[in-house]
Amino acid sequence: MKNVRNKILFGTLLVFAVAVLLALYFGVRNNGVSSSAVHLDAGWSLTFDKKTTKIQSLSDYRIPRKLALGDTLVFERILSDTLCPHPVLRFKTYHSIVEVIAADERVYSFGLDYSGSGFVGSGFHYAFLNRKALGQKLTVKIIPTEKDAFTVMPDFDVLPENGALTDYNANHMLTIIVGVFLVLFGILAVLATLVLAFSGVVHVHFMMIGLLALLLGLWSLCNMMVMQIFSVDFAFNTLIEYVTLYLAPIPLCAFLLNMRQNSIGKNGTIGLKILMAVDFVFFAVASLLHWLDAVHYKDCLGIFHLYVLCGFIYLGSFTLKKKKKLDLSGKLLSWGVFIFAVIALLDLIRYNVFRSFLYSVTFLSETWIPLGILVFVMFLVASYLVNLHKIITDKAEKDVLAAMVYVDSLTGLFNRAKCQQIFDILDKVVADYAIVSIDMNGLKFVNDKYGHGMGDELLKAFAGVFKTAFAGVGTTIRMGGDEFLAIVRAEHLDDIESALQRMEMLQKASAVELPIPLEVACGTARRSECGDGPVLAENVYSLADDRMYDRKAAMKSSFKRK
Repeated sequence: MKNVRNKILFGTLLVFAVAVLLALYFGVRNNGVSSSAVHLDAGWSLTFDKKTTKIQSLSDYRIPRKLALGDTLVFERILSDTLCPHPVLRFKTYHSIVEVIAADERVYSFGLDYSGSGFVGSGFHYAFLNRKALGQKLTVKIIPTEKDAFTVMPDFDVLPENGALTDYNANHMLTIIVGVFLVLFGILAVLATLVLAFSGVVHVHFMMIGLLALLLGLWSLCNMMVMQIFSVDFAFNTLIEYVTLYLAPIPLCAFLLNMRQNSIGKNGTIGLKILMAVDFVFFAVASLLHWLDAVHYKDCLGIFHLYVLCGFIYLGSFTLKKKKKLDLSGKLLSWGVFIFAVIALLDLIRYNVFRSFLYSVTFLSETWIPLGILVFVMFLVASYLVNLHKIITDKAEKDVLAAMVYVDSLTGLFNRAKCQQIFDILDKVVADYAIVSIDMNGLKFVNDKYGHGMGDELLKAFAGVFKTAFAGVGTTIRMGGDEFLAIVRAEHLDDIESALQRMEMLQKASAVELPIPLEVACGTARRSECGDGPVLAENVYSLADDRMYDRKAAMKSSFKRK
């Protein structure tokens, strides 16, 4: 009944939390969208290739041919005289020089100092329009600095100055949230693994997930131009976009190699290493060509798309071959890769096909990759946690089994095997130590009169007394039958007498619940008593045993063996 109540409470809190987050999301989003925004889609004329064309709708217009270096696109129209106060013209360009002229006055420019080499980058432009521009001609010149810089016409929007930035962010809030979440998650994951590494705990898998999330999060923010909130350098932002994208497969392959190496076999390991090496070489060559200004990162995008497609095909085919052998961690990982591959493939189709024909469909103008990245990273984390749980469980089982090898099943004390292991260590040290040999009286008497069950109770009662008395002083061991010993290190040699006195007091206190009093004979020997040269622990134990038997012979007890 309690479990049912807990589940109902958890479900209620979860639904409440989701409802609050959704309300917050839509509330912020709706308040951020500008109601005064005017989309300038119709009424433009475009001068291109020395021809002027009247354009009914920029959203549906397609450039007659691929753009080449030296091309110039001149967009012109008459501005309305009823625009919002303090209007700002907002539009996005890719790898282009921009100049905005309103009422025969230049109001904005970008990249006019471009010398023909280097990287201009992509981003949003905000051109402030003064009052005398209203009702006058607006001219926007766009000069691409890369071959085939773009295929889709820019979206020109006029918004009030105080809402130009918040409007875009509100319309793309989901992408921003996903990107920021991935970046923060990646930074925290990397920092956490570095801190743990200094303490001797290495989590390579989680480090790779963190790096992947960081790279893809940065790519998402740069791809959607959200990085302009932090940096107005278009070239730098676009450079980060390509670098993070091209580097992303390396931590992914490293994660798969480290986490699944035991299950993917030799061929799978070789395949992943080849994929990682190919991406590394691709990035190195692309970076060198970009730095030499021979071929820019943008021109390598098609090759990267082909590489990613081949990588997904390989991972998919390999997973299908191994699907019957996959554990839960492997299945979660496979589903994550599959979902991301499907979303990435659909986005490639959207990017390369749909944008060439369906310009007016806003949903198809934006990348779906950030959502796929979020799902993918969550599956990676889930797979890692399941695998980590399995590793911890297996280690715990091995530790328990290893402990059982050295523990006496009846008393819970260490056994003879553990004693021999400690003796082997003591044989190699020169520090002093002591061995206390103990033999119980009355075990045979109890076994014969009350049965072996009561004899076991007698042994367990003394083991508890023995362990308590020597706690923090020495290692307690049952050698077998009614024979026990304690090994005491040099720093506790002065505590042996008090431990034996404590043991005697506890024996008397335990006698109330037993058929006979607890009686033992003890003998103690130190390593230093056996000479200055190499001394075997077995010899020290033999000396302690002899003294124990001398003590037993001197005892006046009706329970000792004759």
